[in-house]
Amino acid sequence: MLTILWSAHSIYQFNNPKNHIKPAPVNEPVVVAETIPEPQAEEANETTANSPPEEIKDPTLDAPDEYLLSVQPELLPNGDVRLKIRSNIPGTVVVMAGVSLHGQADDDVWVGKNQRVRVSNGEGAVTFSTRDLPAGEYDAEAAFYPRWGFQDTVSRATGITREVNAVSSLTLAGSGESAAVVQFKENGQKWVMMNVAMGDPWHAADWVQRFGKYSELRVDRGNPEILKAYYFPKIDTTLIVNVLKKEISIWRLGKARS
Repeated sequence: MLTILWSAHSIYQFNNPKNHIKPAPVNEPVVVAETIPEPQAEEANETTANSPPEEIKDPTLDAPDEYLLSVQPELLPNGDVRLKIRSNIPGTVVVMAGVSLHGQADDDVWVGKNQRVRVSNGEGAVTFSTRDLPAGEYDAEAAFYPRWGFQDTVSRATGITREVNAVSSLTLAGSGESAAVVQFKENGQKWVMMNVAMGDPWHAADWVQRFGKYSELRVDRGNPEILKAYYFPKIDTTLIVNVLKKEISIWRLGKARS
């Protein structure tokens, strides 16, 4: 507390009969003590006003040395598979995740399933049905593509320019059908689609050598003495053949009679 002394040219009288205080003479200065509180609150406000603004931390300063993905497959009681995806990429991103038959060649018909999955604050998940997939060894995969994977400003601030990938292995019972059988069928159908056209010559021996034995189905249109339906079970494909001209009229997937 700050004490200020001041004088007044007035007459102050204290009529206390016990102490017999003598009245002050006229025009004699009297010293009176007055206490004035210090302006603490004002000084505190001034200090706050003059304080520097709170520093905003750049999130990229804590960026890891490398951005990573991980994918963990979990087989569910009904045969489905659940993929748990983890990442140290901040914010929200979208990744491509799925299961793929292990060991496929680049020109094979792809066997598997995938879809885009949202990963927020480092976590995401997706579940796939496997009942229509062949039995075999599979790769559980997740991939981040910077071209379209960023979903917010936090993830974009990482500056990632390359793909980030993860893979792990799992075994699926699936439909119970052999993966080798399914691949042969899929690749065989692909070959037919890309190489066979109406009017191509019919050479039975070449087809048997490539796709195995066929069975004949009775056609339900046209002259059955001229048109024949040959079904190849290994590729689940039927050829309608004009035996008179010895040429292929048309091909169909599955069993067909016309």
